[in-house]
Amino acid sequence: MVLLRMVLFSGAVGRISAFASGTARTLTRQQQASAEGAFATVFQGSGLHGGFVAVRLPTLTHPSREGGVEDSDLEALLPYAELHPDEVEHMRDMQPQRRTLFAGGRVAMRRALLQHSLDGVTTRALESEPEWPVLPGLHGAPALPSGWLGSISHTRGLAAALVDVSGSPLLAGDQTVAGIGIDVEHASRRVSPLLPRRTLSLDERASLGDNGLDKDADTLLRFSIKEALYKAIHPMLPGTIPWHSVTVWPNADGSCTVDVTGLEATTGMELRADASWLLKKGFFVTTASAECPTPESRRRHVCPSEARKR
Repeated sequence: MVLLRMVLFSGAVGRISAFASGTARTLTRQQQASAEGAFATVFQGSGLHGGFVAVRLPTLTHPSREGGVEDSDLEALLPYAELHPDEVEHMRDMQPQRRTLFAGGRVAMRRALLQHSLDGVTTRALESEPEWPVLPGLHGAPALPSGWLGSISHTRGLAAALVDVSGSPLLAGDQTVAGIGIDVEHASRRVSPLLPRRTLSLDERASLGDNGLDKDADTLLRFSIKEALYKAIHPMLPGTIPWHSVTVWPNADGSCTVDVTGLEATTGMELRADASWLLKKGFFVTTASAECPTPESRRRHVCPSEARKR
């Protein structure tokens, strides 16, 4: 079954490439550049929080940009060979941009699941569930086959997915609840002057650049790390998580110091969380994991929105 999946995936990439080359005569040079390699793997890897895969998304036309793919051309680019029928049905009524993001996230997730299984990280092989859709679950996070945790992120031109099992306590019993998160950002993205004050504490802002990055890049990196952390924490703590309730100090070696005591104080919930980061082909890739050590701490937690009312 794994072999059949590998053939399916390589065949899908081949069909995508064939489409791109076949339409070169009707698309402009810039449009062709956007179409070529659509949904191809840009990079993949593994780290502390699981295995990840990122795929290229076609750029759609926009009044302020040149060279995007027309909506009418998008249908032929979508990787239907790698999508479950339920996923195709789910995105039927989506707008073209949303459909592209949805399909890219599912393709990245399915390739990450396959790669993570082939890497021998887990004995929970995918053969037992040959047909499974990756649809939005509770609170919008991807609902995966039993035995897996996952997260999806998008940025302009890229969709990325992170998967893990690692003997997750979520699967072993009710002693902890675990979540993982991923975020991707263009490392060269311009940073709004308002972003540091909105997302970082005074101590975080005072330490910007201490890891060797310039202050704008460090601001963006910390924003990304918090995005990944919030995705990891969200399964245990539905609701809005204040930016300043979690503080992060990314180190030059890719590790990160994470402090969730502010969030614990607000919610009355005991948490363990960590994060890491790397720079991959011009993108910040940040990953995180979180767990709630005991059922009791989950039962006594109060969502931040409720805490403010009391």
